[in-house]
Amino acid sequence: MRCGHDSTIRAGVQVGENGTVGAKPVLQRDVPAHHVAVGTPPESITVKPGRESVAEDVENANGDRREERRIEYELPDDLDTFDEFGRDLHPPTDGRSIACPPTIRTFDSPDAAVSSAPMGRRSTPTRL
Repeated sequence: MRCGHDSTIRAGVQVGENGTVGAKPVLQRDVPAHHVAVGTPPESITVKPGRESVAEDVENANGDRREERRIEYELPDDLDTFDEFGRDLHPPTDGRSIACPPTIRTFDSPDAAVSSAPMGRRSTPTRL
């Protein structure tokens, strides 16, 4: 497998044997063996020369195969849960919804609002 510069491969995605991935991709689907994947999002565009007889067709190469590899599991009912931050993970029972308060921007002085304006947008007084 060869990955280009600044490659990101998401969890559950596999790059097959002798697969190549271009620069700066975010791989969200599998790259089959002997394929070259490039673009945004990266897609398999060709099979490496000399490997056509053992590689999957390019038309079928860009599918999402994560569900095929899913491992089924069951957790026991008596499993203890632990929250390291000590948060209350139960929703409120009184019918209230939890909402984030609105963000209010305040300035300590009248000049603070002017100084936070982008450099290209300051207006200068004109003389008549």
